[in-house]
Amino acid sequence: MTSTITRDFVVKNGIASFPMKEYPNYCGIEDIGYISHGEWADAELEYKGRLFNENVVSDVMWERFIEEFPDKDGDYEVFNQYIYDNKDEVYELLEDWSDENEE
Repeated sequence: MTSTITRDFVVKNGIASFPMKEYPNYCGIEDIGYISHGEWADAELEYKGRLFNENVVSDVMWERFIEEFPDKDGDYEVFNQYIYDNKDEVYELLEDWSDENEE
């Protein structure tokens, strides 16, 4: 996912440039970027030019996942696929969070 708010500093062949930062897709969802801050800080998601704490999505989706698949508790590969398969709900969570926290 190409960021719409964060740039990189790149020097190639002696020429500096500031292209938009590339982030991995969140659970394969192409227009949501996953920004890791290491294991001691919460990750962030970039969506439509805004940053969100990753827990906004993962906490709600984890509850739904465990409700539907109680035997899969702790299976994060299956959980990631669940998030991808239910990306419409992920978009809805981010849109709702945006609406509730408008500045």
